[in-house]
Amino acid sequence: MEHVIVTYPERREIVIDGETSGYTGNVLMVEKGTHRFQLSGPQNYKPKWRQPVVKDTTPASPMEVIFEKV
Repeated sequence: MEHVIVTYPERREIVIDGETSGYTGNVLMVEKGTHRFQLSGPQNYKPKWRQPVVKDTTPASPMEVIFEKV
């Protein structure tokens, strides 16, 4: 398993590959590979989604997926 942390200035639910998967600021586990990350709620963030290749992570060094407030 790989580890990611999605960051945004506010606490928001995270949608990974179309499924609610946790909250911003928490380290989440996903399978190795390409995943589509979005935030739930109002579309007051950018970009609308990110689709990184997640690999070579650890719980102590997760991949950071960053969203900015618009």
